[in-house]
Amino acid sequence: MNDLVKLVNKRKYFLIALSILFPLGIVGIIIGAVSGRVFLLVPSIIVVVAGFYGLPIGWSQFSVLNFSKNVAAAIATDGITTIKDLANTFGRKEKDIQKTVTDILSKRYITGYLFNDDKTELIKTGKKPEAPEEKPDTPTKISRCVSCGAPLSPDSNGVCPYCHIVN
Repeated sequence: MNDLVKLVNKRKYFLIALSILFPLGIVGIIIGAVSGRVFLLVPSIIVVVAGFYGLPIGWSQFSVLNFSKNVAAAIATDGITTIKDLANTFGRKEKDIQKTVTDILSKRYITGYLFNDDKTELIKTGKKPEAPEEKPDTPTKISRCVSCGAPLSPDSNGVCPYCHIVN
């Protein structure tokens, strides 16, 4: 959940900054073109193009991400675990909420929940996510014969099928 909150905040601050820079870029284009200052004109054009194309897409994606954050908070913090209750809480269709919750679970924004068989309710598993096991530093098995260099198959019990030397 914390990763999702951080991602939402990071995108929000970036989009706010770009929203402020966009009109400033327009002013920079005008001033740079009138006064012939290329050092002002080029960055202003870049900011305006990025804002013109990026802001609508960015804010649209932000709204979806922010909605996912709110649904995740309703599940993890408020304990709302049925799709019907989540749909009523957010005023959305159950199918849309189910898709959002599936996305939240698949991206592991919240952990410790699984869908029941008919995907109408989340069941708390009670397990915390397991950390991946670290493998100790052990030497790797020889994959080639030390005598002739032929590849060894895993089922050869260390005997080279070509020169018949035990490795």
